[in-house]
Amino acid sequence: MDAVTFQAEVKRIERLMYRVAWLYLGNNQDVEDAVQDAIVKAWEKRESLRRQEQFKPWLTRILVNQWNVICQG
Repeated sequence: MDAVTFQAEVKRIERLMYRVAWLYLGNNQDVEDAVQDAIVKAWEKRESLRRQEQFKPWLTRILVNQWNVICQG
């Protein structure tokens, strides 16, 4: 996935990511950290995404993993 496509896909679901993260974390700083870290990790691991149609659940799973990191830290 190239950078332009990746950015477009992130932009498409970014608001959803923030809303969902807020429900779980409830703290602006933690939400911001989790979403940004998830986006960076997704970019780094973008080659593991098999089908572009699966971008939303794939990135959401990465975000959930970030919540776990924040909650354990």
